[in-house]
Amino acid sequence: MAMVVVINQAPKIKKAIEGAKKILIVSHQKPDGDTLGSASALLAYLKSQNRDCLGFCVSPVPQNYNYLPHMDSFTTSRQTAKNFNPDLTMVVDSGDLDYAGAKDVVTSILEPHILVNIDHHKTNTGFGDINCVDVEAASTTEIVLRLFQQMGIKVSDEMAVGCLTGIITDTNSFTNPNTRAETLNSAGDLLSAGATITTVNNQLIKNKDLKTLKVWGKILSRLTYDPETKMASTAVFLSDLDEAQIDDEAVDGVANFLNSLGDVKVALVLKEMPGGMVKGSFRTNDDFTDVSELAKLLGGGGHKKAAGFSLPGKITQTQAGWQVVSN
Repeated sequence: MAMVVVINQAPKIKKAIEGAKKILIVSHQKPDGDTLGSASALLAYLKSQNRDCLGFCVSPVPQNYNYLPHMDSFTTSRQTAKNFNPDLTMVVDSGDLDYAGAKDVVTSILEPHILVNIDHHKTNTGFGDINCVDVEAASTTEIVLRLFQQMGIKVSDEMAVGCLTGIITDTNSFTNPNTRAETLNSAGDLLSAGATITTVNNQLIKNKDLKTLKVWGKILSRLTYDPETKMASTAVFLSDLDEAQIDDEAVDGVANFLNSLGDVKVALVLKEMPGGMVKGSFRTNDDFTDVSELAKLLGGGGHKKAAGFSLPGKITQTQAGWQVVSN
């Protein structure tokens, strides 16, 4: 699929918004700061215009993202989303409708209906009626910001904090290789609009308590390194979280932390999930390694430098490191 230049899509998206009576904003399942920040910014704009809008995500919004504006406008109910019957649906930060967890919702919506796809993943399938996909963007919120600017929309402080959240989370506070000059310029625009880096960092990075750090210590103690592949890997078990009485969101930053290791081409964190599933997170800083291709082989996807997958099975340790085996 040929990726779409963002600037060419702004007029189409503006026209779709202006012509819509009901607008559904979809964030992907197991939401992160980019998908929620994008949705928050769009909801903030739509509500400022007194538009009838609703957020939908099959997974509950993690508590640490409750500082984002309009998280109370989200529903996890598929039936509620279907009954809303929008004439415009905007899916943010998702390569396809399956990953978004909204395929049945979108396919049940009555015509006439416009589907807008706003994303920055290399693996995006171009599933929308309007596809606004830029794989060079550091985050989907960077694209959302550009759309606002190209549509002549003044960015409010509520819109700005949502957009800045996505940039900070997807660049790991401007330390990942996907951070470009344009990314820093976008962040500067958002600071001028009223967002603050301190607010986002305090909520998402400086939020570890003692019991969480002890679990991190346990996870790091399992770290293995394969000199042949230069892959470092570790495992997170449900028992780690149960014993500490914390949820899996508390260890979401481990993969990014491992990406700072020297002489490592690829970092892999395997995490047990309920229902016999294992979630894998790849990270790399190596210019010649594309972890999205590795994730794609395992049924997942993502970016060149950060990607993930989910598999049924259990985590086991081998001489080469940690891996997933079928039950």
